Parts: sequence; C-alpha cells; structure tokens
Amino acid sequence: LKILAPRRLVFEVSIRAFLCIMVSFSICEQPPGARASLLITCSWDRAARIAELPAVKHFEVRASRSLQPEGLPKEVTHGGYIWVRSSSELPQAMEALSYSSFERYTTGVFPTRYSIKDVSVLESQLLIHPALVSAVLGTVVLRLHVYDADGHSNAEFLSELSSTLLEHGGFELSPTGFHAVLVAVRIGGLLEWDLLSPADYAMIKKCNSEDSVVCRAEHKLKDALEFLDNRGIVVDRALPALDVGSSPGGWTEALLDHGFANVVAIDPGKMSDSLMASRGQQIQHLEMQAQEAGARLQGQQFSMLVCDVNKDLRMILNDMLLPMLPLLAIGAPLVLTMKMPKRGKTHAMSEALKHARIVLAGCEQLEIYHFLGNTAHERTLVGIWRNAGNGVEETRRDGVKAFYSFDIESGWQASLLSLESWVSSNSGQLPMLYSRDKAERELAKWVLRQTKQHGSSSLRGGWSVDRVASLERHSWWSWASTQDEFMTGLRMLQDWVAANDCLPDQVERATTLHDDCQERRAFLARWMIAQRHAKLLDSMTLEHQAMLNASPHWTWQFDWSNHPGSCIFPATLASNQYAAIDRALGPRFECSCGLFFVCRTQVETCREKHA
Repeated sequence: LKILAPRRLVFEVSIRAFLCIMVSFSICEQPPGARASLLITCSWDRAARIAELPAVKHFEVRASRSLQPEGLPKEVTHGGYIWVRSSSELPQAMEALSYSSFERYTTGVFPTRYSIKDVSVLESQLLIHPALVSAVLGTVVLRLHVYDADGHSNAEFLSELSSTLLEHGGFELSPTGFHAVLVAVRIGGLLEWDLLSPADYAMIKKCNSEDSVVCRAEHKLKDALEFLDNRGIVVDRALPALDVGSSPGGWTEALLDHGFANVVAIDPGKMSDSLMASRGQQIQHLEMQAQEAGARLQGQQFSMLVCDVNKDLRMILNDMLLPMLPLLAIGAPLVLTMKMPKRGKTHAMSEALKHARIVLAGCEQLEIYHFLGNTAHERTLVGIWRNAGNGVEETRRDGVKAFYSFDIESGWQASLLSLESWVSSNSGQLPMLYSRDKAERELAKWVLRQTKQHGSSSLRGGWSVDRVASLERHSWWSWASTQDEFMTGLRMLQDWVAANDCLPDQVERATTLHDDCQERRAFLARWMIAQRHAKLLDSMTLEHQAMLNASPHWTWQFDWSNHPGSCIFPATLASNQYAAIDRALGPRFECSCGLFFVCRTQVETCREKHA
C-alpha cells in the first residue's frame, strides 16, 4: 500500500476492486431458485390496467394509483409503477411478460435481485456493487426508480432514500449524466433493489421503446384486434376493411399489419406519404365525407369497420357510421374510439352505451372497454354486426314502434337562430368574446367553436357542408380568427381617432354623425369595452396590449367622473344599441349632480364631495 499510495488513482481502484472481491458476499442477493421480483415502469394512467393483464395478474402484484401524480421530484421520471413477484425464476418471469400488449406500454422492466432490511446500510452495499467498481472516482451520480409497494407515499420513500444516500456526500442524484441507475422497492418491510450500469439501462429502455408507427393511435386498434382474437372472433381478412376517419393512416396500417388484404380509407384529410408509398397498392383512399362514401360503395361488402374520430359520439353514429352499416358482412366487428369528458366518465359511458345500442341495433356483444392504448379520457366501443339485409332496423319496445335519432342538428340550428336574432338587433355585428354581457359571451364562444371546427374539418373532414352554407349565406358571417378580428377592430379604431381626434366613447351626443358613423361608433365602443375586460381578466396577450398602448388617445380606464351620462353616446343611437352598450358597461348609478358612475362606491364618493 505504501508503494501504491503516491499513485492515488491506482490505489483507489485497487482498494475498490479488492473490497468488491472480498466483501461481495455481504450483499444480500436472493439465492438461486428464489422467486423473481421486477419493477415495471409505465405512464401514470396505465399502471392499474397493466396490472390486470392476464400475463401479469397471476403474479403477486402491487400497482400505483391511476391518478396523475402531483409535484413529482425530478429524479422520478415515470408516474406509474408496478411491482410483481413471480413464483418462477427471473428468466421464466421475463419470458412470461414478453408479448406485444405488455411491451407496447411499459417503459422499463427492472429486476430487483438484492434485498436488505435496513435502508441505512444501502450506501455501503452500493459502493461494493460491481456496477460501480469502474465508475468515475469521487462522487457517484445516481438516477433513481423507486416505488413504495406497501401503499405508503412514494414521495416519503424517495425523501428517506435520498437523505440516506446524500448524508455522507458520496452520492448525487440526477436524471442525466449518471454513473448508475438505482432501482428500489419497499415491500413487506424489506428493501428490494438493484443497480444497473448506463449500458444495461439503455438496453432495457431500448427494448421497451415504441415501434416505428405512422401515429401512436395505431396501438388502440392493435389492442382491439388482439382482444377480438382472444375472444375467438373469426374475421374474413380476404374481404377489405373500412377505416372511417383514417387520416393520417395509423389504423389503416394496423389493419394491414393484422392480415387484411385491402383497406378502404375514408377521410377528406391527407394520408401519410410514407404509408402510401410503401403500401398504397393495398389502400383505396376516398377523399370525401362518410355520407358520400357510403353511397359510392353500395354493393360492396366489408369484413370490419373501424373509426377513430375526435367528435361527438352522436355525430359519429348518425353521420359517419350509419351509412356504412349496410355494407358490413354478417359477423363483421365494429371498433369505435369514444372521447370521454374529464369528469363524470361513469355517467358519460352509460349514456354513450345506451345511445350506441339504440343506433347500432343490429350489433351484438356491444360493450365499452378501456384498452391500454386508450388514454385516461378515452374508451373503445366494440361490437359484432349481426343484422343481415338493409342496415339498421327499427327497434320495437313493448310492441310500440319507436324511432330513435339523436338530433344534434336541432341544437345547432337553435344556436344559429339565437345568433341571427342577436346580430339583427346589433347592427349586423358579431358578438364579442370578452363582452361584459354573459349572453353575448356565450354566443361569441359558439361562433369561435364553429370557426375552429371548420378549420379542423378542412384538414381532417367530417363537418357538414349544409352548416357551412347556413353560415355563409349571411353577409355578416366571417371565418376570421380571433387575431384577425382584433386587427380589424384596431384598424377601425385608429381610423376613427385619426378622423375625430378622440376615442369613440369621448364624443358628445350633440355631435352630428351620419348613420354609418353612428353604427361604427357603437361597434367601436363595445369593442373597446371588450378589450378592457379581456385585460382585466388577464386574457389579452402582451402583443395586443402593446398595440393598444401605442394607439393615440387610448386609455384602459375611462374617467366617468369627468363626463356626464348625457355626453357619453350620441342621442341618435337606436334604443337596442343603447341596451347593448348598457349591458356591456354594467349598471350605472346617477349622482344628484347629474353625473353617472359604473359602481356605487364612485357615486358615494361624489356625494361626499358635494356634502
């Protein structure tokens, strides 16, 4: 040792290797033939579902809650953990978990080969572990994967383990640039752990990474296809399959991978270039709405119908699936993705299943499933088509004929009528999103939804041509975005100020204005109020605030105390325009001196001055 002492590097390496050889037996490794323990990482919303898989369920399993974690420390990179203990040895346990449904949704499967009772001795165990023998001398950087399988707080377990490792200053914790990965599970009063080198960790992550697919949505259909296979449902893959709402082609590719000879893809949107280049001879892409495609495909027969569209379920059933049902062969499966609300999922699923069973009266085994490919807010509807002949039959209950249709179009038409009535009483102006009038705000939100849906349908399809025509027949309708509307209002305001040298709400009623000027002024007064309200709600961008601040005479606070109520708006305004402005401004209070104020406090202040 005296000879090696001057050469510190060689000395430390030699001592560490010597200790590893002599003391490695002190690591409490599980004996040969012992039951294998594994820690599985996944997304937070899939842990409980993975634990219910047939290949996992027969193990001893502990899974983290299917709730989105709050404030995860940076050392923990996965929200979902599953601990399993097999009755077999490690190789057999790993082989049992090697199948597609499991590997697609797990991000890592880590063995825990060592076991200790006291967390305080973990540091000494780590230093003599073979994975750290060749590590950089000095401070060792670790990445952690920890899970408290006893049901206690993961954060508390992480804090306890971190304190133990950092207490003597020999370790640092970081998700990047690490020398080793520590996998630790607390179960039954024991700490099961293992240490992985960066190369081993990278290999595990690579083996559990996602395949190269057109889009991630492909996994949802793969789950459904495997489910049908496990149920023993035979599908004639020689017949083509129907993919409604196919763009960009993830589900189309999954159908071809599953053995279907041909797929008819229906979507006005564009399909993936790479998919069409490699497998275009098996794909017939109809760039049209489902209603048009249904008429064009009459006389053909299909062995499966799938649909993954982000729209209201009633619209999907009525407008997109019903035209396709007469084309299905008897026994053809139907797979449909449903988007669930963030709250009230149980009620929403019950209502969705009730509606689906009415519209899809010719389907059997119609049920809703939460596959691993579904997100926390998605479900998959699966059924088998058994109705021979001409499509959907009329359902009968208690011998009384009943027709069921989910007329969402009537609700849309009612909203359009409300908008038409509002616009006609406001000089042909559309409602403003940040008005102080609640009714106007609700109509403005409806207008914004139509603009967004129309924009998305231009890319992916699915919006009714009749709706577009119903809106565009009005001269006041515009597909302009909120940014375009703001710029239009700002230009009108700047033109007004340039011509009148004041803001529109600073002109006296006595001023003589033409009718068109009066209407423009009423619009600009409402527009200014909406912009001030948007800033008050912190809903205005800094860019828009800067543009308004740069406009001449602009002010965020109108000084009501300097202007009597008779000098705010022109006397020639129509009564309905006064009503709209009053609603936008809110209640105004009059002082005995003749001044009007927005709030009662200002009135009381003015009265105190007079007193």
